[in-house]
Amino acid sequence: MAKVGGAEEIPDGTNARVGMFSARFDRGPTETLFRGVYQILKEKNYPVLMVDAAASKNFGEMTAAYLGKLEDEKGVLLAVCTPHYAEKTDSRYSSYEELRVAHENGLDILPLRVCDDPWPPKPPSGPEHQYDKMGAGAGLLKLAIGKATVYVDCRGKDANYIAAQIAETLLPGGRRPSGHGKAEASTTVAPEGAASHASPSTAKAASPKDAEAAGFLPSPPTAASTGPEAKGADPGASSSTPQGPIAAALRKGMAGGSKDLAASVADAAATAEPKAQGPGEEAKALVPSASPSPADVKEAEAFWNLGVKGGGERNGQSYSQKACFVKALELNENFALVWRNLGVVGGGTVKGRHYDAKACYRKTLEVDEKYAVAWSDLGFVGGGTVKGWDYDAKACYVKALEVDEKYAGAWNNLGNTGGGTVNGQAYNRKACYVKALEVDEKYAGAWNNLGNTGGGTVKGQAYDAKVVNRGAAALQECILKALELDEKNANYWDSLGDLAGGGTVKGRAYDKKDCFERALELSENHVNENVFWRNLGNAGGGTVRGTHYSPDECKAKAKGK
Repeated sequence: MAKVGGAEEIPDGTNARVGMFSARFDRGPTETLFRGVYQILKEKNYPVLMVDAAASKNFGEMTAAYLGKLEDEKGVLLAVCTPHYAEKTDSRYSSYEELRVAHENGLDILPLRVCDDPWPPKPPSGPEHQYDKMGAGAGLLKLAIGKATVYVDCRGKDANYIAAQIAETLLPGGRRPSGHGKAEASTTVAPEGAASHASPSTAKAASPKDAEAAGFLPSPPTAASTGPEAKGADPGASSSTPQGPIAAALRKGMAGGSKDLAASVADAAATAEPKAQGPGEEAKALVPSASPSPADVKEAEAFWNLGVKGGGERNGQSYSQKACFVKALELNENFALVWRNLGVVGGGTVKGRHYDAKACYRKTLEVDEKYAVAWSDLGFVGGGTVKGWDYDAKACYVKALEVDEKYAGAWNNLGNTGGGTVNGQAYNRKACYVKALEVDEKYAGAWNNLGNTGGGTVKGQAYDAKVVNRGAAALQECILKALELDEKNANYWDSLGDLAGGGTVKGRAYDKKDCFERALELSENHVNENVFWRNLGNAGGGTVRGTHYSPDECKAKAKGK
């Protein structure tokens, strides 16, 4: 893992991925800023593309050529998200069309946030709008970016900083953008905790209960942190057990008979051992700038508990869930569990400083480096820098498993990245999914992923190709297993039809067309809905929610018409 420095130390980008800036060109300050970013990256040999609005009649030709190059080379759309980004206009080469092409073709999208709330941006539309009366621009942004998507916060940042963040994404092995990135058909996967970043034509999103990654936390934690549920409030830590550099001393003190959490924290703060930084750096203790008082610790815990319940009233004032977490951190900035949960709900502003989801997970790990779920969270948003060391997604999942080898979600996610080496042993993609299922046999997403890799053997039961032509049957078995566990997952129904040709679910037989119809009945406003419509059209059309659609009508629906 490479040590990273300041923005002025942007490495050479000769081998980087292609990136295309998509923006509303108006010759204003934002355009000036990002043309500066573009120049910095070009000087560092990054293959970045930016259309010159002054090109007049050649503007459209350049846009089309750049989008073609972006698709051919599996590049990244760099979406400059101003308040009016993706507004529909009379141009066939507008930012709306650029985003639509990237989304429909499964390209990676890196949002560069310039606007304030709402997020994603909500460009102008409505009955009086000449080109967008129904809000198609805002709808596309929700599909292509979404509220839970990690973004580069460019607000108040200079060109060097922004260029460094983009470079981190474009470099080989860099963080994975949060758009709907493309994957080869042979590596179709479903990340734990949110919709897949792989091509929507092949990759299947995780189950609905994994929606916790988009900002929904479960009720106070009780379950083990080894399944897809681990994306919510940390199930591996009690609400009465803060995490951090003083955690070991605190646990020791509490184990010795102390029942007063606040007093235990105060005592432990004075005895905790310092945590060293990365190799080559002076070791420094990661201690609070000002240790919280016992009263503050108790009040922070109360706000955390209120946040886990979704928010509510305290001391005569109403607090949202996010406000509860922010308040808890203002009282006790070394409460790792709360930093992690603030990340799950999209981040927030603590003591005047804004933290996006990734920054929250990094803060969590700076406080408690042994927090397996936070390592997995950081991997899910593409990785990041912890204590001066840069970790890509794979490295984050490996770290999570080094802390907790029984963490099914991290095994599933490591499989999504192609596998890796954990505690000295190498695991390929399939082996990771098998490990996930050995830990949690009811993990529907891992069953679906195992099926997409051809099946395997789980706890002595073979779900793989024992004989010639058994591969398809193995795939079907795994997807059926996923549907038994989560019958309302539209992606699994699409997998059953598209990859296995149908099957019998709970005693009822479904052919290919039935599966696509079922997927569409469950998928209104689903990110992959256009894929389901296309598949139904290819199967000859069908009936969805009481209306029959011909093949051509299905294909038109797939194109958003």
